Amino acid sequence: MELLPNGNNIKRTHLYEQIADDLEEQILSDAGLIGTKLSSEQAIADSYGVSRNVVREAIKIVKERGLLTVKEGEGAFIVKPNSDVLTNMLGRAIVMNEADISDIYEIRNAIETKACALAAVRIREEDTVKLGQILKDLNENQENVTKWSELDIKFHTAIAKATYNPLFYAFIKPLASTLYSIFEKSFYVPGAKSHGLMVHERILSALVSHNSKQAEEQMRIHLIKSQEDITRGLQ
Repeated sequence: MELLPNGNNIKRTHLYEQIADDLEEQILSDAGLIGTKLSSEQAIADSYGVSRNVVREAIKIVKERGLLTVKEGEGAFIVKPNSDVLTNMLGRAIVMNEADISDIYEIRNAIETKACALAAVRIREEDTVKLGQILKDLNENQENVTKWSELDIKFHTAIAKATYNPLFYAFIKPLASTLYSIFEKSFYVPGAKSHGLMVHERILSALVSHNSKQAEEQMRIHLIKSQEDITRGLQ
């Protein structure tokens, strides 16, 4: 079975982008198309009344959106996009919209507190072991700003994964990672590291005991203090 897109209603400006949008719309309209092979570039070009080069550019865009994979010698196949596609898109959106610290933390508070509450309910033993190791590594790297920042992001994304809802990870990873370059500013704020370790321990304790309310509250406390420390560090 192959998918031959409907070539109607395509305007004669920015054709490859319009065709990419049309391909995406048709692919997303039917989950049953996953695994289906696209018709040849020539067949699609004939359908839209454009050149193969235009189709090739359109397919490249749809592939970058995570909806197609191209197998050498076989053609293009429709695939289910993974969370990294959304992560990368959100990361670009944060940068392009010039979101400031308060914008990012407003969203983090809305999403990460809920993620922590859900993780407390759904978390598995292997997740708590992983978080425990990250916390141990944080404690051992209190003088290494690069390692500390990496581990802090890792802690938050591990909690997102423990919700077993891939969209939490897809949203939380770019939000936390966007702050990586300025974590150094808060790293040297007096009391920031000790408070960070303490509240991370409390979060983990709440997760281990499956205390959803406490996990949510400790994450909220942590994010409020984190924003304050970064703001102080930037001043």
